[in-house]
Amino acid sequence: MNMEAKTEYKVDTLKVKYAGFFNFGEIIAFIKKWLQDEYYMVVEQKHKYKPKKQEVEFMGFRKLNEYVKYTIEVAITADEVKEVELVKEGKKLNTQEGKLFITLNGAMDLDWQKRFKGQKLLTFLQDFYHKYIIKQKIEEEWLDPFEKKVMQLRDDVKENFLEGE
Repeated sequence: MNMEAKTEYKVDTLKVKYAGFFNFGEIIAFIKKWLQDEYYMVVEQKHKYKPKKQEVEFMGFRKLNEYVKYTIEVAITADEVKEVELVKEGKKLNTQEGKLFITLNGAMDLDWQKRFKGQKLLTFLQDFYHKYIIKQKIEEEWLDPFEKKVMQLRDDVKENFLEGE
């Protein structure tokens, strides 16, 4: 019998697919700033640039308190990229055209310091604590607002950078 308490809650993966004009660097900078403005520490994991394909992956971590930590993973891929010059409001803009894919994954980690790990009694107490004492707090105060923030990030990117999406 598995006595381990549930300590990780995943948010549904959010995906954005877009074909058209975009500025890859501005989107990355926007998402990183958004995360920092929400008190996330940002760590870049992958950065690949080829003439027609660009990929970036990074994570944002936020320790909400001594028990709860949020993680948002961001993967951005631009495919079939062409450098183009647009004229917008009388100004020339250097931008890209192609296909853009953005994936956002979120996870809430309870007991991120692993204080309850290892002993059967502590694991039992943690399971009881989660199911009966702080169940409502987990769902309503921590998980729901976090899910809404991840959706807000996706919506902010679409609204600010992806015309017609």
